[in-house]
Amino acid sequence: MKHAGEIVKSVVSDRGISVSDLARRLGRSRPFVYALFEKPSIDTAVLEQLRQVLNYPFSELLGERQIREYGGGFMSESEFNSLQESLNTALHEAEHWRKKYYDLVEQFNEHLLRDKKQR
Repeated sequence: MKHAGEIVKSVVSDRGISVSDLARRLGRSRPFVYALFEKPSIDTAVLEQLRQVLNYPFSELLGERQIREYGGGFMSESEFNSLQESLNTALHEAEHWRKKYYDLVEQFNEHLLRDKKQR
């Protein structure tokens, strides 16, 4: 069975793209691309770049790691869970400050009403 780098090399060859052209499209060097072809596993961020440049779904290269779709791309399950946790924390914090704001507005309005009645 081919490892990740071999699969990428095969896709590049099938697409008829030169190593120089791939390196340019990725914003990397030719040695980087050649080293990529030798790697048994590839970082998900690099796979996302390759997916965009080569228009090829490299999800099978993630092996046993589960993937999640997002905006036409993919990320590992752990990356997705971390992102989801950060989002939930931000939403919770935003809700906290929203409630605090409404409480202050209500207190201010009550103060204005009391002040108006005293005049």
